[in-house]
Amino acid sequence: MRTTLEVADVFRDGEARFLSEYGHMLSREQRQVLRAVIRCRTAELGGHLQYCEDCGHQRIQYNSCRNRPA
Repeated sequence: MRTTLEVADVFRDGEARFLSEYGHMLSREQRQVLRAVIRCRTAELGGHLQYCEDCGHQRIQYNSCRNRPA
């Protein structure tokens, strides 16, 4: 179970309010980045099942959006 807060969590939680107040000031590229961060490591981008052969523990590992800062 994940216990840390990530940037994507903050973006998801505040997206609607942020866009209603500041969305008109974002460029197309900035909107694309916002959407990519929100989708990153979610079921929307797919994933795979990790399985431990020693204990049998399984977990879903969601795919990253693969966007990295330049």
